[in-house]
Amino acid sequence: MATSPAGNDRYAGAERVGFGVLMIGAPILMLGAAILHPPHGIENGMAYYAASHDHPTQFYVAHTLFFLAAVLFVPAVVGLARMVHPSHPKAAFWGCILSLMGFVGYGAMDGMDYMAWVAGKPDPGLDQAAMQQYIVTALSTLPIMIPVLLIFILLPVGLCVLAVGLARAHVLHPVLAALMPLGMLGIAVGLAQPALLVISAAALLASFGTAGVKLLKTPAGMLPEPHPV
Repeated sequence: MATSPAGNDRYAGAERVGFGVLMIGAPILMLGAAILHPPHGIENGMAYYAASHDHPTQFYVAHTLFFLAAVLFVPAVVGLARMVHPSHPKAAFWGCILSLMGFVGYGAMDGMDYMAWVAGKPDPGLDQAAMQQYIVTALSTLPIMIPVLLIFILLPVGLCVLAVGLARAHVLHPVLAALMPLGMLGIAVGLAQPALLVISAAALLASFGTAGVKLLKTPAGMLPEPHPV
């Protein structure tokens, strides 16, 4: 069935607003998670278990916000690729593909967080010593951690590619574009360092958020024609 030009224009406007809101909403959720997150890293199973056991509500809310942020980041990345594609289709394609593949590893680590929360909760009647040892063993099991981390690393790599495309297309200033992969890496390595975690989430808000605001302010559902470099 044919679609009228007016219908296409309305859809383009809805798409522009949708992608813009996602680009702003995703890092806001990430920032909330970073603020609430009880310090721990996946390299220390004892601290990981202690965070879930000593702060179960805070642990759950923070990691749920991380998970929901990822849900919004996935379509937000697609929106970024759409912004880059007119002038740099290769950067749009590979940046999008690698980033989305990397979010699979991100999701796997979120699954571990929920597992740790159940193991660490003080009320289910589970043996605390056994649960603590289980977490330590799981995080030191290389057949689990190696593929998860290798897939996750595709996320900052993909964001690097997208950042280059965004900068060359004059969608974002190169410094703001660089904050995308740097912020995501900071989230991964800063789980045990509250200041780094919050700074990294703020970097994602500055970069993704700026792109989202620019998209929302663009009339007629389209960005200005980019200038290839």
